[in-house]
Amino acid sequence: MTKMGITHDSVLRLMEDTHRGFLAKSDGEFVGFAMGDKSSGELWVIAVLEEYENRGIGRALMELVEGWLFGEGCEER
Repeated sequence: MTKMGITHDSVLRLMEDTHRGFLAKSDGEFVGFAMGDKSSGELWVIAVLEEYENRGIGRALMELVEGWLFGEGCEER
């Protein structure tokens, strides 16, 4: 990812401005995350650990990102 310019610092800078991330936790462990970009209205990334798939975690993360994007003025296309 570093070759693509995606580093810890670059993501932190994005989150200070145009992006917001959400984490999913189960039994005290982080099991998924998603991030949206309000400058484009896009879901930037969504991931759930394989052993936690099909439990509604990805759907819940997607709803959080969508709610935030709509709240920021992004419109469905």
